[in-house]
Amino acid sequence: LSGRTDVPLSARGREEVHRLRERLRGTAPFAAIYTSPLQRAYQTAEELAEVGLGPLRVCEALQEIDCGALDGLAIAEVRRRFPELWAANLRQDDDGFRWPAGESYREFRCRCLRAVHA
Repeated sequence: LSGRTDVPLSARGREEVHRLRERLRGTAPFAAIYTSPLQRAYQTAEELAEVGLGPLRVCEALQEIDCGALDGLAIAEVRRRFPELWAANLRQDDDGFRWPAGESYREFRCRCLRAVHA
């Protein structure tokens, strides 16, 4: 679970950003490119800004969901140690779901929507 764990883009992520960057090169710039401050999001936005798609704006409220005490654990470990939580997460039918000491899906969505509306 890499919600707030600040990891860089993976090799696959870098490839995907490169393809997106080339696809969008030469298009009209955006008023701004809003990004989470976390590396993987910022690196993506930075690549787009470098080809003239708009200025970067870091927005704390766009950070990924806070997975609490489990943030940073490998998915395989979460599945093995917390099978009931993993199953509840997969169902995606409870806005109140949260990882221990984390943010609920409802809180996450509300935070992000407030940022988008602002």
